[in-house]
Amino acid sequence: MQRRYETYVHFPLSPQPTTPIQHVEVIDSSEAPAGDQQQFLGSAAEVLEALIQRFEQTVASKEQELLTLRATAEEAQAAADAYRHELETVNQICAMLERENHRLSAEVDSLRQKLQRAQPPERILEALLLSHEFGR
Repeated sequence: MQRRYETYVHFPLSPQPTTPIQHVEVIDSSEAPAGDQQQFLGSAAEVLEALIQRFEQTVASKEQELLTLRATAEEAQAAADAYRHELETVNQICAMLERENHRLSAEVDSLRQKLQRAQPPERILEALLLSHEFGR
Protein backbone atom coordinates (compact mmCIF):
# COMPACT_ATOMS: atom_id res chain seq x y z
CA MET A 1 0.00 0.00 0.00
CA GLN A 2 1.57 3.25 -1.09
CA ARG A 3 0.08 6.62 -0.39
CA ARG A 4 1.23 9.97 -1.58
CA TYR A 5 0.85 13.04 0.64
CA GLU A 6 1.67 16.62 -0.02
CA THR A 7 1.67 18.86 2.99
CA TYR A 8 3.49 21.75 4.56
CA VAL A 9 5.77 21.50 7.55
CA HIS A 10 5.35 24.38 9.96
CA PHE A 11 7.65 25.09 12.89
CA PRO A 12 6.08 27.96 14.87
CA LEU A 13 9.35 29.11 16.45
CA SER A 14 11.37 28.76 13.26
CA PRO A 15 12.41 32.03 11.59
CA GLN A 16 12.38 30.36 8.16
CA PRO A 17 9.22 30.13 6.06
CA THR A 18 7.40 26.82 5.76
CA THR A 19 8.72 24.32 3.23
CA PRO A 20 6.46 22.06 1.17
CA ILE A 21 7.12 18.32 1.35
CA GLN A 22 7.06 17.07 -2.21
CA HIS A 23 6.67 13.32 -1.75
CA VAL A 24 5.90 10.95 1.15
CA GLU A 25 5.51 7.20 0.91
CA VAL A 26 3.97 5.13 3.68
CA ILE A 27 4.92 1.47 3.45
CA ASP A 28 2.91 -1.17 5.26
CA SER A 29 5.18 -4.16 6.06
CA SER A 30 2.32 -6.65 5.85
CA GLU A 31 1.90 -5.91 2.15
CA ALA A 32 5.62 -6.12 1.32
CA PRO A 33 6.92 -9.27 -0.48
CA ALA A 34 8.66 -11.88 1.72
CA GLY A 35 12.18 -10.86 0.68
CA ASP A 36 11.41 -7.19 1.25
CA GLN A 37 9.98 -7.93 4.72
CA GLN A 38 13.38 -9.12 5.94
CA GLN A 39 15.01 -5.98 4.51
CA PHE A 40 12.27 -3.87 6.06
CA LEU A 41 12.73 -5.53 9.47
CA GLY A 42 16.47 -5.14 9.20
CA SER A 43 16.18 -1.51 8.27
CA ALA A 44 13.59 -0.98 11.03
CA ALA A 45 16.00 -2.48 13.56
CA GLU A 46 18.75 -0.22 12.24
CA VAL A 47 16.47 2.78 12.47
CA LEU A 48 15.49 1.84 16.03
CA GLU A 49 19.14 1.38 16.96
CA ALA A 50 19.99 4.76 15.45
CA LEU A 51 17.07 6.35 17.29
CA ILE A 52 18.19 4.78 20.57
CA GLN A 53 21.75 6.02 20.06
CA ARG A 54 20.50 9.48 19.20
CA PHE A 55 18.25 9.48 22.26
CA GLU A 56 21.15 8.43 24.51
CA GLN A 57 23.34 11.15 23.01
CA THR A 58 20.59 13.70 23.58
CA VAL A 59 20.12 12.54 27.18
CA ALA A 60 23.86 12.78 27.83
CA SER A 61 23.94 16.23 26.23
CA LYS A 62 20.97 17.41 28.30
CA GLU A 63 22.56 16.03 31.48
CA GLN A 64 25.72 18.00 30.70
CA GLU A 65 23.63 21.13 30.07
CA LEU A 66 21.85 20.54 33.38
CA LEU A 67 25.15 20.22 35.24
CA THR A 68 26.39 23.42 33.61
CA LEU A 69 23.17 25.25 34.46
CA ARG A 70 23.30 24.02 38.06
CA ALA A 71 26.91 25.18 38.40
CA THR A 72 25.97 28.56 36.93
CA ALA A 73 22.98 28.81 39.27
CA GLU A 74 25.18 27.99 42.27
CA GLU A 75 27.69 30.65 41.22
CA ALA A 76 24.91 33.17 40.77
CA GLN A 77 23.50 32.28 44.20
CA ALA A 78 26.92 32.69 45.82
CA ALA A 79 27.35 36.07 44.12
CA ALA A 80 23.85 37.12 45.21
CA ASP A 81 24.63 36.12 48.80
CA ALA A 82 27.84 38.15 48.72
CA TYR A 83 26.00 41.18 47.29
CA ARG A 84 23.26 40.79 49.90
CA HIS A 85 25.85 40.75 52.69
CA GLU A 86 27.58 43.80 51.19
CA LEU A 87 24.23 45.61 50.93
CA GLU A 88 23.43 44.82 54.56
CA THR A 89 26.83 46.22 55.59
CA VAL A 90 26.28 49.39 53.54
CA ASN A 91 22.81 49.80 55.08
CA GLN A 92 24.28 49.48 58.58
CA ILE A 93 26.93 52.09 57.77
CA CYS A 94 24.24 54.40 56.35
CA ALA A 95 22.18 54.02 59.52
CA MET A 96 25.24 54.82 61.65
CA LEU A 97 26.05 57.89 59.55
CA GLU A 98 22.46 59.06 59.71
CA ARG A 99 22.44 58.76 63.53
CA GLU A 100 25.74 60.66 63.67
CA ASN A 101 24.33 63.33 61.35
CA HIS A 102 21.28 63.76 63.64
CA ARG A 103 23.54 63.94 66.70
CA LEU A 104 25.79 66.56 65.11
CA SER A 105 22.81 68.56 63.81
CA ALA A 106 21.33 68.60 67.30
CA GLU A 107 24.69 69.69 68.73
CA VAL A 108 25.00 72.53 66.16
CA ASP A 109 21.42 73.65 66.90
CA SER A 110 22.17 73.60 70.62
CA LEU A 111 25.32 75.67 70.19
CA ARG A 112 23.51 78.09 67.89
CA GLN A 113 20.77 78.59 70.49
CA LYS A 114 23.36 79.15 73.23
CA LEU A 115 25.14 81.71 71.08
CA GLN A 116 21.89 83.55 70.30
CA ARG A 117 20.98 83.65 73.99
CA ALA A 118 24.43 84.89 74.92
CA GLN A 119 24.54 87.78 72.46
CA PRO A 120 21.95 89.57 70.39
CA PRO A 121 22.40 89.22 66.63
CA GLU A 122 23.81 92.74 66.24
CA ARG A 123 26.54 91.99 68.75
CA ILE A 124 27.41 88.74 66.95
CA LEU A 125 28.01 90.63 63.70
CA GLU A 126 30.06 93.23 65.54
CA ALA A 127 32.12 90.52 67.29
CA LEU A 128 32.80 88.81 63.97
CA LEU A 129 33.88 92.07 62.32
CA LEU A 130 36.17 92.95 65.20
CA SER A 131 37.72 89.51 65.27
CA HIS A 132 38.29 89.74 61.53
CA GLU A 133 40.00 93.16 61.86
CA PHE A 134 42.28 91.95 64.66
CA GLY A 135 43.04 88.77 62.76
CA ARG A 136 44.90 90.75 60.08
